[in-house]
Amino acid sequence: DNNHTLFVYNWREGTLQCKGKGDGNKVMAVSWSPDDKSIVTCGVKSFRVWSPKGRNLKSKKGLFGKAAKIQPLLSIAWMRQEGEGEGEERTPDTYQCVLGAADGNLCKLESNEDGTTGRKIAEAFGGGGEPHEKAVNTLFSVPLDFDGPLPLRGGIVSGDDAGKVAVWDNAGAQYQETIDLNAEGIAPKCFKRNVRAVCMDEDCTKILVGTKGSEIYEFEARAPEGVDGVFGKRIGDGPLVQAHCKDELWGLALHPSKPE
Repeated sequence: DNNHTLFVYNWREGTLQCKGKGDGNKVMAVSWSPDDKSIVTCGVKSFRVWSPKGRNLKSKKGLFGKAAKIQPLLSIAWMRQEGEGEGEERTPDTYQCVLGAADGNLCKLESNEDGTTGRKIAEAFGGGGEPHEKAVNTLFSVPLDFDGPLPLRGGIVSGDDAGKVAVWDNAGAQYQETIDLNAEGIAPKCFKRNVRAVCMDEDCTKILVGTKGSEIYEFEARAPEGVDGVFGKRIGDGPLVQAHCKDELWGLALHPSKPE
């Protein structure tokens, strides 16, 4: 609707749990914090932080401040900060929201004193060609239950419109080098190298990259224990999947005997 109202459903029961009105700005992404305390939406020159309040959703308009210019925000992910202590005295993990911006920056939101998501951008990093120079179309949070090497725990993966993919630790430092789909031999048979989706498997050994040309490539993120590997090395001779991405599809046929 014109207010870009946010609805929360119980998908198992198909029932509406709560809702809240937004504003006139188009929403491009929505994400629920891993601790269930906040919902963040972002879009055309705006973002909002939502808090469930019974049958209603209360929201606060995000503030760009001086850390980032006002611009479209396209994607959302969460960096995990591990709690301190052990056993019953261990403090809960906290999660910091990161927004992918049109100028290539990753915008990290401040955290409130209670660990919940604040509404002001505290820091912007990763833009200006280091490594992103175009819009960050997609972000992915490293699986929350991953307990492997520290640089990956709690981190995120980012992909931009220039065909670059980067992995970040939970402090915003880049892990290893950038995967550049435009580099020679990195993404053969690729029709359009703009990155539209990134994903990492549960043990963080592989990165899947989806492109605007409807190709999906698989790259090494780290070597499994006891196996040598190179970060960013393509797995396989070419894309795992190729599909249509432009013009009209006029025909479709099933194989007469195989499930294809």
